[in-house]
Amino acid sequence: MKLKMKLLPAVLLTAVLLAGCSKADDIPDTASGTSNAADTLDISDTSYEDDTDSEEEIWSMEGYYLRTEFVDMIIREQSFTAQDGSAETIYEPIEIYFGEGEEGDVPFDSLKTGDKIEADVKLIAETYPGQARIYGLRLIESGDVSNINDEGLLRLEELGRHAVIGEKTEQPPITRHSGYFVRTEKGSFLIPSEEYGMLSEIDILNISPASEASGVSLDAFNTGDRIWIDIMTVQELYPPVAPLYGAVLIENGDISNIDNAAASKLEELGYSVSE
Repeated sequence: MKLKMKLLPAVLLTAVLLAGCSKADDIPDTASGTSNAADTLDISDTSYEDDTDSEEEIWSMEGYYLRTEFVDMIIREQSFTAQDGSAETIYEPIEIYFGEGEEGDVPFDSLKTGDKIEADVKLIAETYPGQARIYGLRLIESGDVSNINDEGLLRLEELGRHAVIGEKTEQPPITRHSGYFVRTEKGSFLIPSEEYGMLSEIDILNISPASEASGVSLDAFNTGDRIWIDIMTVQELYPPVAPLYGAVLIENGDISNIDNAAASKLEELGYSVSE
């Protein structure tokens, strides 16, 4: 029994010494100004910053492709039931882009406004319009701008984003703009309603079908109708002139929609407004 009592302190002392040596081995030698690579944090590896949503799952969304002068978009349809029980559909615009150096099986240049597409995304930024990096793109069905509702296009026009009509070409794009139609005995005019874009500084625009645009007519419109016009360029005359490549009714109206200042300016230039 006495022998055991003498050995116990020696065993405890040995354990303490061993523990102290172990901890000392783990601490970098800062006194000497040197340390092992394994003892320091390597901050040179910032690859995790390349894709902040790298851990998110990829999912697919369908919608209609919309080309504008500056960005590519998808218009996503979302159906829901209103409080009164009626079914409603909203159209969510989302700017889409590939990462640097990436391009999907279906490049943007091969699409045209109104094509139905499916895009693979991880996250949609909570901005307006939303923004999303895409990881895949597929064409579901060819279409045209009539697949995108007027309300959505008008909301985007308020932000200065105008739909590009047709395929992408090297020449100036044909873009869609809204305004109120005015008929006179000498020709037709548009009172632009946009705040941003090609027509934002124009009060009255003389419009007529382009010589190479077959099937474009203004005969069905009445003064005060709100319409879309598809134009490529504006000729700097007074009043300015724009050849039309398309003209579509948004909603019927009457002469009360015509701004008095615009009507007076037309009268000053010798154009009598008619209904």
